[in-house]
Amino acid sequence: MSVDYVLQIASGTNVGKTWRLDREPAVIGRSAECTIRIVDSTISRRHCEVWVDDDGPHIKDLGSSNDTLVNGAPVSETLLRDGDEIQLGAYSLRMVEVNQTTPMPEGNASDVSTPATVALSEGFFIQDAPEKNHTQSATPQLSQFRGLLHSHREFARCTNVADLIASLSRILDQRFQPEAWWLVRVLGPDRKPVPHPLSTATSADTLPAGDIQKALASKCGFLMPRRRMLGGKPSIETTIIAPLIVADDQIGALALRAGTPHRVYDESDLEYFLGLAHSFAPYLCAAEQMEQLRRDMERLRRQGAADTSLIGDSAAMKKVRELVGRAGKMDLPVLLLGETGTGKEAAARMVHDLSGRANRPYVIVNAAAIPRELFESEMFGYEKGAFTGATRQKVGYFEEAHTGTLFLDEIGDLAVEHQARILRVIESGKFNRVGGTREIGVDVRIVSATNRELAGKEHAQEFRQDLYHRLSGFVISMPPLRDRKSDIPALVEHFLRRAQPAGPGGKLTVAPSVLEKLATYSWPGNVRELRSCVERAVALAQTDVIEPEDVMLPTEGKRDPDSSSHLLTLADAEKHHIQRILKRHKGNIRSAAQALKISRVTLYKKINDYGIDV
Repeated sequence: MSVDYVLQIASGTNVGKTWRLDREPAVIGRSAECTIRIVDSTISRRHCEVWVDDDGPHIKDLGSSNDTLVNGAPVSETLLRDGDEIQLGAYSLRMVEVNQTTPMPEGNASDVSTPATVALSEGFFIQDAPEKNHTQSATPQLSQFRGLLHSHREFARCTNVADLIASLSRILDQRFQPEAWWLVRVLGPDRKPVPHPLSTATSADTLPAGDIQKALASKCGFLMPRRRMLGGKPSIETTIIAPLIVADDQIGALALRAGTPHRVYDESDLEYFLGLAHSFAPYLCAAEQMEQLRRDMERLRRQGAADTSLIGDSAAMKKVRELVGRAGKMDLPVLLLGETGTGKEAAARMVHDLSGRANRPYVIVNAAAIPRELFESEMFGYEKGAFTGATRQKVGYFEEAHTGTLFLDEIGDLAVEHQARILRVIESGKFNRVGGTREIGVDVRIVSATNRELAGKEHAQEFRQDLYHRLSGFVISMPPLRDRKSDIPALVEHFLRRAQPAGPGGKLTVAPSVLEKLATYSWPGNVRELRSCVERAVALAQTDVIEPEDVMLPTEGKRDPDSSSHLLTLADAEKHHIQRILKRHKGNIRSAAQALKISRVTLYKKINDYGIDV
């Protein structure tokens, strides 16, 4: 008949809790490396051990301070029988023999453990504000306080995330000596926890998802001891996890791992680690916000006065706005097609602003403008010392756009050898910095734009079709301005408001004949060309009304339709303006110079330079 032996708590906390014994010796004590852990000051760190052999269950004292008592008598080692009472400090355990005719004793072996009794497979929780341990001396408390104060000072010196993590790494190495540690971030609309291995962690060091979920769900510190094989020998490893919480928002967690013979963690380590995580979380949040602010300022400087709106009420533009709105609600890659100057960048920005990533980074990259030899370092960043001149770590565009949107403009001009790298990152969400060995995971939405045709076998030599299919999850075609000329009045009004200088002067208006003139032009440069035309007219206007003579358009018959140089140069515009002023003042140099707000000497020089007849 098969017989099992079970230990059951008879008195103390968690009365009725049971552990099944087997031939593997189970150590009982309050140390984190014990198989059966009972956290109580009357129990030694390694109090005793129990095991089962052919003769039955045995118990052996391991040099405990308060002895191991069986039925009231101290023992060094003895054979146990059914019903024996084992006294360990303030706790009493009962040996129970279980067979087919004797049911398993009622208890709560499957219940969640408390700090009083913790089995190896269940773990240990400690609340954010643990009850004061009156048995603890003041010296360790003072030491912990000083350590946390030092950590605060170290964190306060850091002005970016990289420095902050480096500072935390030094503190962890000094206080905890971890074999591996992780920074866990909560990402995406589903708030999925993603662990990022740091320090000495390798790809073989994984953090169980169940441990992360337990710590995040409970908003408590979490300690988990486990058995492991190290060099062919059994040992104990401990993992501690502490949530990162800022203003009731759970932004992630910190996790450490160590094990015998190197180091094991106990509840005092967890308590200190929890305090360290609470200190670190607001500094991490502030550093990320500061970096985002720097990126936004840089983006605004790059964009300058770039237009980010889609103006017009034509049927074509209503369709575009409808598609942009639908694309914003999805998280698919978006491909914007259209001629140069049709507003692809404005549409890309609207897709981002209407998405769930609107408050996240929006990074613009002109793929055609990056030199081939700098492509990888610009897109993926590089490590310090990766090459001559790499005196510091640099974050690439993909990492900069993490959790947000990356806009790849002119994607059709990307070199074929670089298309493969982009495809790999899109498919795996991972990459390595130049000179780095650690894979970096990113969560980025790709919006791309091109004025070239990418689909079809005839274009396969210039653009990878597998990359095209990954980029074209949602395709939007931008109509040329010649196909929506009814939008020209609204566009002119929009650009006029942006172009005219601020001040007490009267508001500029446009004569109806100007709009008629603009409607007769084919606009090969599309909206961008119209904007330049309006800005130039504002500069040339002499009154509050822009007249047809203020609007300069290339002569259709003389212009090469394939040429991109059809717009007047600044010198041509200046010459034309001087001629108009001289004509208005009937060739009077003094009056013309005053109207132009330049000296007569300067005006004479420009007349000679431009060959103007007076």
